[in-house]
Amino acid sequence: MEAELPRERGCTALARRLVEQQFEGALDGHTLEDLKLVVSELVDNAYVHGKGQIHLSLGRHANTVRVEVSDEGQNATIKIRRLGVRGGGHGLRLVDHLCAAWGALADPTRVWCEFSVAAEVRHNPSSALNGAPEPARQ
Repeated sequence: MEAELPRERGCTALARRLVEQQFEGALDGHTLEDLKLVVSELVDNAYVHGKGQIHLSLGRHANTVRVEVSDEGQNATIKIRRLGVRGGGHGLRLVDHLCAAWGALADPTRVWCEFSVAAEVRHNPSSALNGAPEPARQ
């Protein structure tokens, strides 16, 4: 899935909705929420620190979702910042914690991550009494 996001305050919320549309029903609720958090942090960083158009790319490959967020900025230094008195600095820490791998390219600015996901689950009506999801059959 590829999307151009507007450089405006609502771009992060739009990115979360796109993640929901793409993966709702394919990922369990907790995994979907973590994926939305990762995408939100990367898109928000592009909005706050980047320049020009913001581009979001999401792709499912086996048990991984690859996320790429890019903008038109140049020569960006992308790293986990020290936490300071001004707040902030948590975004890439969360990405680093939640993702199997991540990295960045500077020209143009692009941050990518590999988010691990379990095999798909679907709700089994017969297990509704105990609330257990049933693994998807291959």
